[in-house]
Amino acid sequence: MESFTESLNRLKEVHENEVRGLQNKLLELDSERCRDAQRVEELCTKNHQLREQQKALKENVRVLENRLRAGLCDRCMVTQELARKKQQEFENSLLQSLQHVFILTNELNRLQGENEKLKEEVKRLQGPRLKPQCREGASDPPSPLLLPSPGARKAIKEKTLEGQEEAQDDHPEKSTGHRTSPVAKISPSANLPETRAPDVSPQRISNQLHGTIAVVRPGSQACSPDQGPPNGTP
Repeated sequence: MESFTESLNRLKEVHENEVRGLQNKLLELDSERCRDAQRVEELCTKNHQLREQQKALKENVRVLENRLRAGLCDRCMVTQELARKKQQEFENSLLQSLQHVFILTNELNRLQGENEKLKEEVKRLQGPRLKPQCREGASDPPSPLLLPSPGARKAIKEKTLEGQEEAQDDHPEKSTGHRTSPVAKISPSANLPETRAPDVSPQRISNQLHGTIAVVRPGSQACSPDQGPPNGTP
């Protein structure tokens, strides 16, 4: 009996162990089935998403094909929009510049008109003053003599030397004909008319020098070589 009881107990233990092993396997299979079910659900979800994406891509491809058939793409449309904006900005800037130019032109014309009026006013105010100044200038003493040009000084020196030589050689003789003044022959800047030379005395030379220098005196007339000084002094 004891051996039978022990065998029975052993059998029960083996049975329980086998049952536990089968239960564990069943649990594992259940968990795997759950995981498989989750994977299937995930795959179904991904498949659905991929199908939706495929539909969207097909729609985009169709739209792009239609745009390509129309001749414009997104980049071309963006570029065209930017070009239109730039053109609009340029036109606005050009219009503003033209407005500024028009305003400045009107201002310039106005200022020129005012300038002309001021010039006329100045001329009108200076007109009555010029006559008294001319009268005062006529009564003023003559201005100081201006120095002749280098050519005139050279001509005067040559004239003086020639006059002294002729005065030493032919002092008592007097010429009766008419001849051109040596100063006019030598110096074109003197611009003296042809004059008589009755004698070549020192007094005569001094008179001629006085007449030559008087040519460059402002506001006075050139003295003729054959005329003496107003006061009878060289």
